[in-house]
Amino acid sequence: MNNLKRPITTRWYKKDGSLSDRTRVDQGKLYIQGAQLADSGIYICQAQVGSEIVRDNVTLNVGGKLN
Repeated sequence: MNNLKRPITTRWYKKDGSLSDRTRVDQGKLYIQGAQLADSGIYICQAQVGSEIVRDNVTLNVGGKLN
């Protein structure tokens, strides 16, 4: 079966924490309203099509120095 015709399920997680009440996911994109220092960290996006799962990380740094 062609995976392009199957629905994609997207989930976001925060490593070593949980998503705040100010986050929302829309069409696979993570939005954080009024990002605060506590929102800094590594976020993990997980996309799934059928039994295939792909994950990627992004680092958010709020109000601090960039590495």
